[in-house]
Amino acid sequence: MLNPVIVRTTEDGYEMLSGHNRQNAARLAGLTEIPAIVKTDLPDTDTYVYVIETNLMQRSFSDLEISEKAAVLKE
Repeated sequence: MLNPVIVRTTEDGYEMLSGHNRQNAARLAGLTEIPAIVKTDLPDTDTYVYVIETNLMQRSFSDLEISEKAAVLKE
């Protein structure tokens, strides 16, 4: 895996912010560990930016749902 996933710490462990498809591909390839960038003490507003950026890199703005477009424009 060339690019690590991005996760943040939570009370229950970790929450993945970016890299869901890479994680699924790694599982299919039989990997039990993958590289990750761990963000600590990341507020929800900053978390949302990571998720929006990932969605925009995977799909163009015109492919987003109306609610997703509104959220991107608001941020």
